[in-house]
Amino acid sequence: MGNGNGTALVLILTPDGRFDASDIGSILHRQKEGSIELFIVAVGDTVKIDSRLGKTAKMKMIVSEESFSRSGKIFNEIIAAAQNRIFVFISNRVMPTHDHWLTRICAPLLKDGADAAFGRDIPAPGGNYFLAEDMKKHFPLSASGTEMSGFSIDNCAITRDALRRTPFTENLAYDAAAVWIINSKIRPSYCPEATVLRPADCSLREVYMGSLHKGADRRGCGRRITLLETGRNTAAGIMRDLRFCFSLKKPQYMWYPFFYRSAMNFGYYAGQQIKINDK
Repeated sequence: MGNGNGTALVLILTPDGRFDASDIGSILHRQKEGSIELFIVAVGDTVKIDSRLGKTAKMKMIVSEESFSRSGKIFNEIIAAAQNRIFVFISNRVMPTHDHWLTRICAPLLKDGADAAFGRDIPAPGGNYFLAEDMKKHFPLSASGTEMSGFSIDNCAITRDALRRTPFTENLAYDAAAVWIINSKIRPSYCPEATVLRPADCSLREVYMGSLHKGADRRGCGRRITLLETGRNTAAGIMRDLRFCFSLKKPQYMWYPFFYRSAMNFGYYAGQQIKINDK
């Protein structure tokens, strides 16, 4: 399966996805016919997909009853069976902003010999001011940004050799790629040209759950912060947000940072109490 030199695109359909995954077809149309091997992974729920995707790539549909937190096993099975040189991962939680997104995310691996690369998230229109501002700080315009915290299964590319050396964890992991990049000791290449939209209109519950999952993943990699540090981070975040409020001249939103930063930081702390090998 695969010719050993091509690219495999792993399109992940998650239960909390907000974008129409069929729109990825416009990106596949830009590729040479047959050069992309497409794996569509539906995790947790059976998801309908537009059959037109299969006309622009070799397509294999994988439906799993496993929870998304154990998707690493599915990814490892794909990598073991295929012989593609590069594996690109994207989910329906984000949406590429350009038809050449696939070419751009692969560029550091093909031109510079990098083992892994990740793109830039930008807030979708109509989002929360504070979430959007956080996203801009984590994903700068400059290519000098190489912070691993932005590396996500939603928008990354990894070579087969790197994935064979260090497979994805098959234990509890809400973002298998975020755990992988820490365990692999690889410093990824940041590719701001490979831009995707991410919703920034999350509820406080969604903020809390997202941080809970990140905390659980970092706990599994041996990264922990204390309750005191959590409190300090919350206070510092609130102060930054209040200054941001005044810079926007929107004092009516001054109440929100107290709930937003608490949900984010204490969600992260709570996630660290989840053991990585829990069943």
